[in-house]
Amino acid sequence: MSKEPSEIKQEYLMAFLRIIAYGVIGYCIGYMLGSCTKAYAGVDDRYKIAIIDTGMSPVPFDMSFFKLCTDGHHDFTIDKAEVGADKIGHGSYVTSIINRRANTKNICFLIYKVIPSRDVNTIAKAIYKAYRQGAEVINISLGANYTTPYLEKVVKFVTTRGIKLFVSAGNENANLNEKCVLYPQCIKGVNSNMRLVGALDTYGEPASYSNYGLKIHVWKWGDIRRSRGTSFSAPRALGDYVRSLRIDKRK
Repeated sequence: MSKEPSEIKQEYLMAFLRIIAYGVIGYCIGYMLGSCTKAYAGVDDRYKIAIIDTGMSPVPFDMSFFKLCTDGHHDFTIDKAEVGADKIGHGSYVTSIINRRANTKNICFLIYKVIPSRDVNTIAKAIYKAYRQGAEVINISLGANYTTPYLEKVVKFVTTRGIKLFVSAGNENANLNEKCVLYPQCIKGVNSNMRLVGALDTYGEPASYSNYGLKIHVWKWGDIRRSRGTSFSAPRALGDYVRSLRIDKRK
């Protein structure tokens, strides 16, 4: 049975609309992946941000997982060159905050999993690895109550070469002017490229849990979902800094 002309026209129209829809979906996926063609080609000249934390896993309604750098990641807990799975969620949300605040597709994330060990020399290795892989900025939302000469050497080395470290100030409600025993936060003699970030409450005042004192360079809101802490203030400060660079305008 032959089809009516109106039916044929309708089929052509539906086929045409499907082609457009698939094209739009493909474009959107490519956009969200961010410079995906460069990644497939093995070239990644996006602005690199290193996250030293608990690893990385997808966060609902966030696309930062699709902005991972082509290579250069390391899971120090098992000593493998890979993106360590985040079983805690801490590092994933830190990365998500930076991605939203930076508001650009021309960034990629280098993921360095160092927790649960929290060994300061491991943190130092991650900082140096980030530097060698071309990271411009590094987020460190963690700390330890001791230091080593190696950690201090690495922190001073990378900051004197222009790498910026955004480091959470800590959640002990302590005056860092009087007693500072959190590292790398309390390393002496580091230039202004290491920025300690304190937490603000919902009223814009220093949060009751946040460390404070003259060592704090930046204050940002510290709440996220059901959690709070300077861990989430540091990525907000880093994300705002990256956004201020207007990276998209330079591409």
